[in-house]
Amino acid sequence: MEPAEIKNSVYRGQAADLLKELAHSDGFVQAARGKIDSSRMLDCEFVNRFIAFRLLGVERYGGNLEDFLNDAMIRLQKEDDDTLERCRKDFLKAMTYAR
Repeated sequence: MEPAEIKNSVYRGQAADLLKELAHSDGFVQAARGKIDSSRMLDCEFVNRFIAFRLLGVERYGGNLEDFLNDAMIRLQKEDDDTLERCRKDFLKAMTYAR
């Protein structure tokens, strides 16, 4: 089982919903050019990485990516709608630039 699949099982709710939404967005699919496998939720893992650095900041990254991504999911579960919307907009904007 991939780490992204485990996270999807553990972190249900708004965090997982946002990752899935963004992973299936036209912006991400176009930026990834179809090269990221969604069958094992690797697309959600890429979104999680973006959100983690956006939400927690690079200075909180201590070298263990899985712990960092898990911390981001825990925090994302607690965030209000305004923060979720800001993460959504920032991600989609970045995907526009990545194309």
